Amino acid sequence: MNQRCPFCHQDVPTHLWHAHIAEHTKLREDGQMTAHVTLAPEQRYEGDLQNEPRWYRHETCGAITGMPEEIIRSYLVDPFLYSDSTFCTGCGKYLHMSQFHWVETGENLLAYNRRLRIEHIQKNHLDPNDFVWRDGAPVRRKRKVSKVVIAAGALVAVVVMLGLFIVGAAGIAGMMRQASRPQSPTSMPTPTFTTGPGSFGQPHRPAPGMNHSSPHGIAPPSSPSFTIGPGSEPTFPTREHR
Repeated sequence: MNQRCPFCHQDVPTHLWHAHIAEHTKLREDGQMTAHVTLAPEQRYEGDLQNEPRWYRHETCGAITGMPEEIIRSYLVDPFLYSDSTFCTGCGKYLHMSQFHWVETGENLLAYNRRLRIEHIQKNHLDPNDFVWRDGAPVRRKRKVSKVVIAAGALVAVVVMLGLFIVGAAGIAGMMRQASRPQSPTSMPTPTFTTGPGSFGQPHRPAPGMNHSSPHGIAPPSSPSFTIGPGSEPTFPTREHR
């Protein structure tokens, strides 16, 4: 994929873009950039430049600097192409346009630049709200979000909302299925009995020789008898616990 360079107007591969631009913006020994942004040759102003100022003077150092023709023909078509700074050959750096005047007309460069911008908006019937204004003058175009970015954002929002809807619907359906299932009666645990000390947790077993159901007609033994003598403690027959 390529991008059109605003300096040399050549198609540059995307992976080489930053290095390519760095070569154009590299400063020369006199302090200027190696190249400046311009419109493509076929897009520049093609009229006569006789009435257009070209030389400007810096009020501080008094140096006079000439404006390149390709830049003049570019800002006459699009005065928003450049910032509010320009180069001074005397100071060797870029300074604000408010510090310079045209030699030919005496007009301040900043006032000249703002006038061109207002005329550009009026001549082309542009919407003033599409520009950033400062001190009653347009400074630059507003950055607009491309339709592709807007569409992508809307698509992401739709996908997120659809996902939330699906998750919510699945959760509701699951709860409805759970509520519609018949509830099984709660079973009671089988009780466990003990037969005496030291046998906690062991199931009750009939003693040897005893048959509580008497399936063979054998009757259970009679209850043990005991006697209590005068002045004596009761005595019980003993039986070994098994």
